[in-house]
Amino acid sequence: MNKQTTRPLRRLALAGAALAALAAPMIAGSGCGNTLDSISKIDGLRVLAVIPAVLDEAHPTLGTEETGSYARPGDEVTFIMSYYDGYVDPTTGEQRSQTPQILWLAGCYNPPGDAYYGCYQQLAEVLQNFDPENPDLNYVGFGPSFTTRLPADIVSSRERPAVGPYYGIAYLFFAVCAGTIKAIPPSGGGQAGSFPLGCFDEAGNQLGADSFVPGYTQIYAFDDDRLNQNPRVQGFTVDGASAAEGLDQAVKVARCSVSDEERKAPASCSKQDPAEICTTYKLDIVADDTVAELDPDSSSSDGEPLKEVVWVDYFVDRGDLDTEIKLVNDATTGLIEDHSTTYLPPTEPGLVTVWAVVHDARGGSTVLTRYLQVE
Repeated sequence: MNKQTTRPLRRLALAGAALAALAAPMIAGSGCGNTLDSISKIDGLRVLAVIPAVLDEAHPTLGTEETGSYARPGDEVTFIMSYYDGYVDPTTGEQRSQTPQILWLAGCYNPPGDAYYGCYQQLAEVLQNFDPENPDLNYVGFGPSFTTRLPADIVSSRERPAVGPYYGIAYLFFAVCAGTIKAIPPSGGGQAGSFPLGCFDEAGNQLGADSFVPGYTQIYAFDDDRLNQNPRVQGFTVDGASAAEGLDQAVKVARCSVSDEERKAPASCSKQDPAEICTTYKLDIVADDTVAELDPDSSSSDGEPLKEVVWVDYFVDRGDLDTEIKLVNDATTGLIEDHSTTYLPPTEPGLVTVWAVVHDARGGSTVLTRYLQVE
């Protein structure tokens, strides 16, 4: 169980508030003005993935790294958050050192229509009964990981559908804040409503999207006890050479003389493509056909079983990528040979963090972190 302190949230009292995840940022640009940074560049607080792992003693054969977004009724599931704070103070030029505050809220099972916003009433009851002096850690948690147990009747308590799989679903909400989480009045219309938590600095100012990330994840349980492993990835390469984990294993790359302002300009307006001036590097994951499992609910027109769709999202904290998302496995054609991206180093020397977040279409994910040393 997560046993992080509840002190920062002692006065948190929420009831009947709506919960919703923030929309992903948009990228747009026109004319010959500078465009915004790509979503692959992490320059603020970012949640890369929430990885579920079944740790129940009743099922000791389930590996923590291999178990994905499906579990069995009654299983304990630990959710491990992978996040990074790339915010740099525009005044001092220093990266933020404060450890983010992380709040987890569980206790929503089989909401109406299986929609996340159908969780509001169940979560309201959890929050009404929240006692910071004696919290029920199955429903409220703090810190980068959180463990909760699925109800034994999460499937059987539902009516069996006339067609399709018989399953139950659990939602888990989270909020990550580079400050202090506080309740705010719900606002906004629409079916999904608004997020009732805000993130505030020491002066009481509400912080924006570069400092506050709310969201949710879910886990399924089926009556046939099917599981879904997180995608199996064998490694990571830079220009075809294996790149090992760890800061001491950083791969050396050459700095690029093209400034951020110059490289942000649309290609049609640039005097020369930065990739033609500077050395670029091919980043890739190592994966074979075991990266995708058979999807029991998918089949071809001939009735043959199909594998999961798998893709990879690439992120960096400095420098630029030509492509953020690449398909790794197609349901019909299988493993894709080229799932690499091209990296253009920054102007300034120093350490660069690279992430490859591999997802499958059933909610599984695997995160690889590597380092580059710009010289």
